[in-house]
Amino acid sequence: MNTEIDLGSMPLNYMKCTNASCAKCHTCLRYLAYESLPDSEVSLKIVNPKLLSQQTDECPYFRSSKKIRYAKGFIEILESLPNKIWKSVSGKLQYLYNGRNYYRVRKGEKLLTPKEQERIIAIIRQHGVKNIPDFDAYVDDYAW
Repeated sequence: MNTEIDLGSMPLNYMKCTNASCAKCHTCLRYLAYESLPDSEVSLKIVNPKLLSQQTDECPYFRSSKKIRYAKGFIEILESLPNKIWKSVSGKLQYLYNGRNYYRVRKGEKLLTPKEQERIIAIIRQHGVKNIPDFDAYVDDYAW
């Protein structure tokens, strides 16, 4: 089973795995990324095969090849908030994403994982808001 992986969003120097005998290799992003590399690739970063041969239980390097749904930006959510709570919510989110990162996350320059999305929604719900609009956009991608 040779599943092609879209390598376009793979981080530079992403660690790949060459362990074809692993029971989970066909669902592991690290192995599938290795399998999808072009033959012209000269060098790559891999998990040490000697280390993998010593694995007896769950592999700490396993990464699921299922895509997850990232959120992109939350400007619409902030604009929907009543003025009396906007400042408090905005302040908590600025604290959570400290400084410049807050503005990158708010505008959608940095994607939000499902856990981060839940955290943002929880902060807003703490202020009694029940109907929270969707994030500005969503992107399905690998959890590299």
